[in-house]
Amino acid sequence: MKFKTKITAPQNTSMLILLSFIYQIMLLPILISNIDGPTAWISIAIAMLIALIFIKPIIKLQANHPEKTLLDICADYMPKIVVKIVGFLYIGFFMLASSILLKDFSEQVKMFMLFRTPSNIIILIILLTSSYATQKGINTVAQIAHITVIIAMIPLVLVTALSTSYSSISNILPIFPLDIKGVLTTVPYALIGFFGFIILLFSNPYVDEHKKNLRENKRFLLTSASIYILCFFLVMFKFGQEEAKRLVWPFLSILKFLNIPGSFIENTEAVGISLNIICAFISLSIILYFTNLSLQKTLRTVDNGYFIYIQTPIIYMAACLLPGMNRVIRYIKIPIYVFLVINAIVLFLLVIIDRRRMKAVNEKK
Repeated sequence: MKFKTKITAPQNTSMLILLSFIYQIMLLPILISNIDGPTAWISIAIAMLIALIFIKPIIKLQANHPEKTLLDICADYMPKIVVKIVGFLYIGFFMLASSILLKDFSEQVKMFMLFRTPSNIIILIILLTSSYATQKGINTVAQIAHITVIIAMIPLVLVTALSTSYSSISNILPIFPLDIKGVLTTVPYALIGFFGFIILLFSNPYVDEHKKNLRENKRFLLTSASIYILCFFLVMFKFGQEEAKRLVWPFLSILKFLNIPGSFIENTEAVGISLNIICAFISLSIILYFTNLSLQKTLRTVDNGYFIYIQTPIIYMAACLLPGMNRVIRYIKIPIYVFLVINAIVLFLLVIIDRRRMKAVNEKK
């Protein structure tokens, strides 16, 4: 399968928002437990500002290379060995992200639905189903993501918001004294919550309305940050700081205590969990797709459909070997720091080199 099919700007934005949303609710425990007081929303706001600072040069870089992904631009400006290293860095990161999402997803299914089914069977079924969706191509994945945002993600957030009707606003107070150290040290985790920000330099070249899409990139960040902060506030309203620290899935735990006045659905918790599972399934398909793309760009091949057969067993074994999510959350801190630093360096170098090349070209004219 070749990556020739184009997608629309709204479809691309939907992929970025959906993918970010899944990691935002997964990373909430880190933000809650590492800050003294209910002020993790400040970390999210700082992360959004950092992303907005980066987005302007990224948009300019993408405008100069509208048909090229991050790895294509690296190939134009960097030695082959450096491009290979950068490519395998992203491949490794995407596979790790897939494994963690798959582990988290399978534990949710086991806890809320398939109590007696072994975890490795659940992991295998989810992975094979997502791999099948991935093979259908970016157009299919993007269309499903666009629909999922409307029929699954938005209702999930609304249902969760309604379930906090008897919660206390005092749970997000007091804001001062502010835990400055805690806020600053959790900014990297909040930044990873904007997972779509990492993906956009891989997905943007496959969007039809290129100029419109670059404007949409900023809107994605603002929309995603609003959802991120809302999810945090919903957890704080319902549980408060101390109780939320003890939860593995604080956002989903709200659904256990649903009390929606006038609701005609008998089991709203099951509906909420089902909507979350749909979001996670599509998000996994998106990451698998861009892992395939990264493999293609790194190894410089024409076809990429068969790469799904290479990454699937690796991700399966990694997901099975990972400990429970309550322990995984403790161990992902170092990989997050390392990847963010390297990613920032790569983007910074590309922007500087591209500016110099463009300036030299203009001077020759």
